[in-house]
Amino acid sequence: MKTKLLLAALFTASFGFAQTNLVQNGDLDTHTFDVNDNADTFDMTPPSNVDDNADSPYKAVWDNGDLDAWLEGFYGDNSEQPGSTSDGTFDASGNKTRGVKLGEASRRLYQKVPVTQGLQYTFSVDSRSEAENVTTEFFMLNEEILDEDELAHDGAMVDGYLHITNDYNSSKGDETTNTFTNNSITFTASDDFVVIYGRALQAVDSSNEVFYDNFVLVEANTASIEEATASDFSIYPNPANDILNIKSKNLEISSVSIYSLLGQSVYQNNQFSGSIIDLSGINKGVYFVKIEASGRTFSKKLVVQ
Repeated sequence: MKTKLLLAALFTASFGFAQTNLVQNGDLDTHTFDVNDNADTFDMTPPSNVDDNADSPYKAVWDNGDLDAWLEGFYGDNSEQPGSTSDGTFDASGNKTRGVKLGEASRRLYQKVPVTQGLQYTFSVDSRSEAENVTTEFFMLNEEILDEDELAHDGAMVDGYLHITNDYNSSKGDETTNTFTNNSITFTASDDFVVIYGRALQAVDSSNEVFYDNFVLVEANTASIEEATASDFSIYPNPANDILNIKSKNLEISSVSIYSLLGQSVYQNNQFSGSIIDLSGINKGVYFVKIEASGRTFSKKLVVQ
């Protein structure tokens, strides 16, 4: 589950080319210099730096001080950030991984994620409530709320709502026993970003904590390039310098987009009819190529050298 900070900055993409996870540091294992920095992933007011004084990739996208101030005034407690914990899930090799936890009524989970307006997305998370009747609400928000006065599951600012009531397990589990429960929801994004906002109002102390790991947000109708047959697509070279070739034998490509790790579009062609993309104007770095073809959406990581 350990990943490089570069790729986790805003997207998690495996070399197996699974669907692109849009959640920053979704497995909560990116930061190893100071493991507590993994909790910054879901802090509504992230610190400016992580690890060894590196610029925070989270603060570059969001910083909701107004909501932080409202929570402090409402609860009389300035603790709004989730806690960092070593009690995450166990990975495929049997190693315990890190997670985050909620253990005070004032604490929240908050992450702003760039998305494409009008597309469907699936959000999923692993969670474990150590006490009965401690539930979690996740709101997929289309605005950065300033308070919770009008926050409701069917509110206009809510694109999707997930109420987790089935994750009670008092055991931390081990390398052979998973005590976390996975839940998911599919929703349509009404804006060009979504705020993943979580709270567990009954998690009021250390005896009623809820633990979370493996946050995932993916396009519901998106497959990786490798999930198409080998004869469908040919994308090369990768890494690329000035030119990228995209060819398809069996699928009709209608559009090609390239996005930075910040979700910014650096290339857009909605009437793609050729096979070559000029990359000379794109800075070196890691990007994601999004291809619309025959009514389906495909994505692939691209390295520009």
